[in-house]
Amino acid sequence: MMARTVSSPARLVGSILLVDDYDDARLTVREALENAGYNVIEAQNGQDALDVLVKGPLPGVSLIVLDLQMPVMDGWRLLELLRCYVGLSKIPVIILTAQEPRLEQSQHPSVFGYIRSPYRLEDVVAMVDDCMTGVRATSAARAAEIERSRKI
Repeated sequence: MMARTVSSPARLVGSILLVDDYDDARLTVREALENAGYNVIEAQNGQDALDVLVKGPLPGVSLIVLDLQMPVMDGWRLLELLRCYVGLSKIPVIILTAQEPRLEQSQHPSVFGYIRSPYRLEDVVAMVDDCMTGVRATSAARAAEIERSRKI
């Protein structure tokens, strides 16, 4: 893994909200993101995430890393609800999922990209870095790049 410094421009932003119902998956991704210099807030499902986002006060959330399949409120419903809040609708979202998300950019303009499970932590951190530094890759192009790297 590449060495990263906390002083890099990508780290001078708000927190990442990590939403996943599996404790082990959250822990693993959280550690990778924190090792890369990011501040991470956790939520176990979409409802918990929405509560964090609307109740505050917390450091600003600059990115949501989201699983789609969860109890209580799934990732799809959270994406729908985020569009209803002016302040939340612009927060970029990276989806980590075992499914093909079949996203339409016009319906979910906040989705920066997605990575299908099983994923490599390096790919997750790289996409977060891209998002946080303003490099906007299309989700399909980024997903294709990740799939190609798996085959090597």
